[in-house]
Amino acid sequence: MKIEKGNQVNGKKITQILCEFVVLHHEWELDGYGYIVCLEDDSIELILTNHGIPYIAKASHLKEQIKTYENAIKMTERAIDLYTNLREK
Repeated sequence: MKIEKGNQVNGKKITQILCEFVVLHHEWELDGYGYIVCLEDDSIELILTNHGIPYIAKASHLKEQIKTYENAIKMTERAIDLYTNLREK
């Protein structure tokens, strides 16, 4: 789900989207973007979605996501190496 200016999170209106970025979730159909936004009370928040419902997240959640990305890269590299080695025999 895409978040837009004017949407609400925790009862507060988003007045400005400062940054939009991709969030990769294995086998999830929704929730592919994260946002850094300014809310109507001038607070700056990190917004993610869960099944299309926006929520205020913590940076630690994204740090965990990075670990998942790094693991996926390692697994994919191993698969490429195995495939290449088996094809060369």
